Amino acid sequence: MTAAVLLVATASPATPPALAHSPLPASSSPRPVLSLGDRGDDVRLVQQRLRLPADGRFGAQTRKAVQVLQGAAGLTADGIVGPATWAALGQARPAQASGTPTGVRGRVDLSDGAVGPAVADAQALLTRAGHRVAADGRFGPATHAAVVAFQRRRGLPTDGVVGTRTWAALTSPTLTPVALVSALSTRWQPIGSRTYLVRAGDTWTSIAASTGSRATALASANRVSTTVRPAGGSRIQVPGTWTCPVADGGFINDYGFPRGVDRLHQGNDLFAPRGTPVRAPVAGRAEVADNTIGGLSMRLNGADGHRYYFAHLDRRGDPGLIEAGGVIGYVGNSGNAASTPTHLHFEIRPGDGEPVNPFPSLTLACRR
Repeated sequence: MTAAVLLVATASPATPPALAHSPLPASSSPRPVLSLGDRGDDVRLVQQRLRLPADGRFGAQTRKAVQVLQGAAGLTADGIVGPATWAALGQARPAQASGTPTGVRGRVDLSDGAVGPAVADAQALLTRAGHRVAADGRFGPATHAAVVAFQRRRGLPTDGVVGTRTWAALTSPTLTPVALVSALSTRWQPIGSRTYLVRAGDTWTSIAASTGSRATALASANRVSTTVRPAGGSRIQVPGTWTCPVADGGFINDYGFPRGVDRLHQGNDLFAPRGTPVRAPVAGRAEVADNTIGGLSMRLNGADGHRYYFAHLDRRGDPGLIEAGGVIGYVGNSGNAASTPTHLHFEIRPGDGEPVNPFPSLTLACRR
């Protein structure tokens, strides 16, 4: 499921300003970390990139726009512009070694198995180009598939290597970015989680340690920053018994992204190699749900009272009763996803009603 619309970040989800297309100028030293209260030319560059009033003052509006962009890019939405957020903004960086081209961290050649900030930069640029992968700094199968798909679309050799020509295409000012923020991403309802009562002295780290999770996952699923301490006496959502549909699948908060001119994305896409098992998050009854858009698809009528939808499968599992964690199908790109990297389109419909954003549920279950 792909789209070719404008990349946006916003201080108000209902009225998102477009992200500026042209890359920011490279500096002679790495960009500084910016946060609330900072001032100067670097703040102005961030504001220009987000199409905000460029007064050079890092205020509440700028912080909100940065948080929206971070959440959409799968980063911790702390409102602080560090290296990963500069990458999500499309910021070109100086070369790390003499003799290498200036641009994105030296534009070193990247291929399967590569790790580090240059990989995260390439992943952010691929996502910006419409080939969504998590910017985790690990060059795995999902990143390789995204690179090949990007190269094919741009008429480049499909070797899966981010070399000189692919870097140039990814950073080209003629490349039209895609949307990274949707007004509909507000349909936020964690499913399959449990409630935790915050005690005096608790921190995100201590809660994560006691619940088998990670601080960043807890904060993201509860729509707050790890820099804000959870309030004693409040209730937050933590991982329950819900099973991650695609182990190690890469995903971002892409609920509500435009699909063509008449549809919006009603789920999240989890990118993984073809044939990766897709597992039922809860027990229930599985049934075939093939259609033109979703291709080979399955539907799960969960024992928890919710309905789950799994699309673009390479193969289906058997219909009938299934336990939590049972294989309901295998990752593919059937239906209208034939030209995209292999992935699972996943939806949650509480009580078989309107779909909600799966992102918080997936974050708690898959990013423990």
